[in-house]
Amino acid sequence: MKKPKILFITTVAPSFFPDSESSSKDLEYIAKAFESEIIYLRPQRNYFYQKIPAYFLGYPQYCTIKKKLEEATFIHLFSPALVSINILKPYLHKTFISITGTLQNLPKLDIKYFSKVKKITLQTQNNLDLLKNVNALNNLSLLPIGSYFNFSATLPLAKIPSKDFKIIVVSSPWSYADFDKKGFFTLVQSLKYLPHTHITFLWRGKDIDKAVDFINKNRLAHRVHIITGYQNIEKVMAQYDICIALSSHGKSIKAYPNSIIEALHLKKPVIVNSTIGIADFIRQKNCGEVIENLNEIELAEAIKKIQLNYLNYSIDMDLKEFLLDNTIQNIAQLYQKNERPSSQSVHNNSKFQSIRNN
Repeated sequence: MKKPKILFITTVAPSFFPDSESSSKDLEYIAKAFESEIIYLRPQRNYFYQKIPAYFLGYPQYCTIKKKLEEATFIHLFSPALVSINILKPYLHKTFISITGTLQNLPKLDIKYFSKVKKITLQTQNNLDLLKNVNALNNLSLLPIGSYFNFSATLPLAKIPSKDFKIIVVSSPWSYADFDKKGFFTLVQSLKYLPHTHITFLWRGKDIDKAVDFINKNRLAHRVHIITGYQNIEKVMAQYDICIALSSHGKSIKAYPNSIIEALHLKKPVIVNSTIGIADFIRQKNCGEVIENLNEIELAEAIKKIQLNYLNYSIDMDLKEFLLDNTIQNIAQLYQKNERPSSQSVHNNSKFQSIRNN
């Protein structure tokens, strides 16, 4: 029986630095499991590709990808937001769409377009309910997308931090345009209310000179630090007391940010804002704080709360549900359920059975 050919497509551009874009790295891991190819509809992080509206993505390289779209058994689009892409119109009957970010205020959707998609998957139950309530779509399902990282051996529980409280921010801005929406300004300015507190940004983008200028203007160079280049995240994060990830929009960061999961594995309490999908998990598990707005006073209060109650957070938990291998098994089952019935039993003879059982 001919093996299905999966074609993965993403609207996320490759990283400036290898392995530093978590969404790209996760998708590469998934594609490898299915022995499949990835097409980056924004193949470069430059002005030209960043300005192309989502609807017209793929046209600059259409001649080279048209045959691949036609030959694929299934096309699987990964995107931070729910977008319609015109070149996929003839192939919607064999297309899956997985939203990697967190949906917020939904724009008016092209229901005719999205109703033809084979399956649309959402990361959180809230997002699934939101899309169901706003639009008459019956092709929705829940599929949390995990993170690619290797957990080390079980670590000891956290101890009360020293007098100088240390914060790590791994999901830093990629460019100056992201400084505001990724909370850079808010984080730096929150230190005005937090004596004996230091913040370190693990920087992977551009415009570091502008970041340094802002830090210096606020006279905080002695308490705000920037680390650049490749780092062993687990070793770096182990030196800090708390991890923070902020974003004013759910599409600007993964719903389940790798940095936050890694921090929880290292038994560190975390802070996110409510637009990030993992916020509900953090509230339910009492493993950190959730702020509603990117406001330095609100953020400072959340940090103070953790400082005063550090050992009261439930940070010793099983995080296996966030492993990307579980996502791969769920994707294999998703494909299996949507195969066209044949004369043989789909359950016993699925071409995806080997992936499901690995």
